[in-house]
Amino acid sequence: VALNRNTNCLAPDIPVDSQAVDDAFVRFSAASWHFCSLSVPNDSLVDIVVAMFCDLGLVKRYQIPSSVLRDFVHTVRDGYLDNPYHNFRHAVDVSQACFMLLKESGAQRILRPLDTLALMAAALCHDLGHTGTTNAFHKNSHSELAAQYPEGSILEQHHFATFSSLIKDMSNNIFFSLKEGEVAEVMALMEEIILATDMMHHGKLVDSVKARHQLSTPFSLSDENDRKMVMMLLMKCSDISNVVRPYHTAAQWTDVLRREFLAQLAQENALGLPQTIPPAASAPKGMTVGFIDFCADPLFSTLVRVFPSMKSLLAHMRFNRAADAGFPPVSAASGGAAHVVVSDDSSLQAVRRSVIERLSATW
Repeated sequence: VALNRNTNCLAPDIPVDSQAVDDAFVRFSAASWHFCSLSVPNDSLVDIVVAMFCDLGLVKRYQIPSSVLRDFVHTVRDGYLDNPYHNFRHAVDVSQACFMLLKESGAQRILRPLDTLALMAAALCHDLGHTGTTNAFHKNSHSELAAQYPEGSILEQHHFATFSSLIKDMSNNIFFSLKEGEVAEVMALMEEIILATDMMHHGKLVDSVKARHQLSTPFSLSDENDRKMVMMLLMKCSDISNVVRPYHTAAQWTDVLRREFLAQLAQENALGLPQTIPPAASAPKGMTVGFIDFCADPLFSTLVRVFPSMKSLLAHMRFNRAADAGFPPVSAASGGAAHVVVSDDSSLQAVRRSVIERLSATW
């Protein structure tokens, strides 16, 4: 993906070193699936987010002043806790995956600029205030968040509420130039997108996209439900995109996620709570294989049905799966033929849904 060098679109209320923004984007391969936010300095992470918003034309179209955009990103960064996995680096990683999907899939033909703004803001803020523990942990420990959101999607509701509070400060309000109706629409879209990241909704979204794709009419810009479905699909794929990164990057992400899982397991043991972390967490390769088979492969296979240009992501993911399973790794370019895909036969759907439901209690 070639970077549109339009960082000069930043409103000149406060001087910004646009060359530094461009340099950070290029130096850390942020226009590539080889991007790894784990190896990027903090300040450069902010520059990369700024570059993505500029490249997509959001800054220019919505006249976001440079000071507001940078304050927004810095405030979001401060809103993430120092967890091993669910931290600001994860937020940037997800945002960059979303950026890549928008640039490469053709989804921008289906989405309005306002949808793209909502999607990118949601990607950056989707785990704001994450506690490093799961919804199951909050429910079992009767935490304050569980009491606040008894209807479910505890963390996801917390993330959106945290964002809603943050955006009220005008120094952070990247929506300040939008009309009142547009602000309400963007906020509603962001809420739906962020709540959709709850893994309890994973299977339902995959089934819904498959059913819609089977209709004779293509996804349409003029259909609100189509647009929402595409946004949720891109967000879900971005949120678990670690598995489609190069193997060494995917392995690093698996390691930090495992550390976070084991930290929760220690808390559960100390508090005498039911253990919700699967045994596979102590064997990261096994954890990856199961996750790919029952969650990631069905999701990315569905993405490729809708956007065939993204089939290379499936190949990389299946290469990673084969490597972790101990199969002789084949070239990703060959389509990952060493991996036998979990069948889409209807007889296995109930089993898959059951496994996803059990795994969902972990995330």
